[in-house]
Amino acid sequence: ATVMPDEQLSEAIERLTARLAHVPRPTSLDGCDHCMSAADLAQLSGPTPLAALSTDLLGRFAFNVATRTVARPEDLVHYLPRILPDVVLRAITIVDLRQVCATVAVIDGSERAAVTGFLDDVWAAMMRQYPAGPRIDELLAAAGVLNLDREPWLAHWLDASIAGAMATTIGIVFLGVLLFAPARGLVAQVRRRARQ
Repeated sequence: ATVMPDEQLSEAIERLTARLAHVPRPTSLDGCDHCMSAADLAQLSGPTPLAALSTDLLGRFAFNVATRTVARPEDLVHYLPRILPDVVLRAITIVDLRQVCATVAVIDGSERAAVTGFLDDVWAAMMRQYPAGPRIDELLAAAGVLNLDREPWLAHWLDASIAGAMATTIGIVFLGVLLFAPARGLVAQVRRRARQ
């Protein structure tokens, strides 16, 4: 299931890709041969375009970088424009958003700003579709491992929740009045008809 409408996701990915365009692809990747084959690591560091790499390969790579069995966290940054959207959309399920963000939490500067900007974009899009989309706890956990200020996110979420709660409450009150009004409610009408 898509978390965001395609145009919103495309814009968020474009911004993430532009912010990380200066990060070079690793020329070689080291790691445990049992976790990822030499051929997989060669494909990741080779000339294959990022868009052509399989979701499965990127998911296994992200998981193994997160568990520190393959490569370094810095090596993951080049692949984030493919990995982050796939994790958010649950196309990659072997690793979750919190694990990916915890892996790149050691990175500073513009790369970290790119990741936080993407998370902000996902949060804003999710709030437009609330309660659909990724689980709120996943996004908050990802923000937590990056030590982001979550207060603006929570304020936005509570506004959405309060508006929904108000509309629900008014609907329940209306239904109660419709059913139980002493003279004109549906229950009163049924009771009157039963007596006749």
